[in-house]
Amino acid sequence: MVVAMVVNVGLSGGIIFKSTAALWSFHNMDVFAFDKTGTLTEGKMRVLEASLLDEQASPLIATLVANQTHPISKAISAHVGCAPEVLTHMTQRFPDPVVHPGKGLQSAFAGFALLGGSAEYTQAEFEPDLKGDVSSSAFYVTLGGLTVARFALQDMERSDAKDLVRKLQAAGKGVVVISGDLPGPVERLAASIGLAPSDANSRCSPSAKLDIIRDLQASGARVCYVGDGANDAAALAAANVSIAIGGGADLAQATADITIASDRRLKDSIMASLALARLARWHIKVGFAWSIVYNVFAVLLASGAFVRVRIAPRWAGLGELASLLPVFIIAFGTQLTWKILSWSAIKEVRRS
Repeated sequence: MVVAMVVNVGLSGGIIFKSTAALWSFHNMDVFAFDKTGTLTEGKMRVLEASLLDEQASPLIATLVANQTHPISKAISAHVGCAPEVLTHMTQRFPDPVVHPGKGLQSAFAGFALLGGSAEYTQAEFEPDLKGDVSSSAFYVTLGGLTVARFALQDMERSDAKDLVRKLQAAGKGVVVISGDLPGPVERLAASIGLAPSDANSRCSPSAKLDIIRDLQASGARVCYVGDGANDAAALAAANVSIAIGGGADLAQATADITIASDRRLKDSIMASLALARLARWHIKVGFAWSIVYNVFAVLLASGAFVRVRIAPRWAGLGELASLLPVFIIAFGTQLTWKILSWSAIKEVRRS
């Protein structure tokens, strides 16, 4: 009953608890591990600079990244631009791209391999290099092993990311970033939100993210992983509790224990989830305590341990009501307590 009430309260606030075990253990997490793009950042990349060896490669690049959900692909698609009829014509000339999570895209054109992604994945060589900002992300496109384009992109951190890290640390939680991006953007973000360089993990493939989660767990830490991409699925599945950002990849949302609406502030959602989990745990304990006390008393009464206490048979059925009514009160009390806490939080925000 308490769990049903908490799930209902969460839904009203854009928080979906899909696992009772996660609800019970969430507040005990020791380390919060975050993906970067689309999680600690807005996930709305913009192209800072682009270099194409041949402007005629634009339709090729546009077709490669068309219909992809990753923020980098979306940004490049918007930057390159291509008429719908040209895209339709190009799409018919080579197969749908294969997505390699954490690496890039693979297709073929005129019998040559067409790759898009990191420099390591595409084996790109590009001269002259972009003026480039070390804090930017890079996306290369190669055709038959020859580099045809390079893009420098940048994403903006969430406005509440620094405050979220501060609140988690104040609550005694460790915070790390695990990203497949280049060291520059990851380290810049970590420094901006108050994390040490040692807490910034870059160039992480899906398997590397999984290894970091397992290493943290092997050290005795209970880990919550927060991500939004398909390349986060393995880490989301391995974490003690996992959170997916709504609006991200379907695979991430299907794997995670908790999903939060994409239009909510990340700090508010995670801190509200923690508060709800603590509240649910407390009310569940109260419910169990009442059940134990009531049943011990009922058994002793029925066995005649209380010599001077007797209940007329016609009133014995009220014992069932006496056992259930407090459970309902405790469950509805969860919702009432949450409303009181929420109202107090709103007044605090208004005062500040």
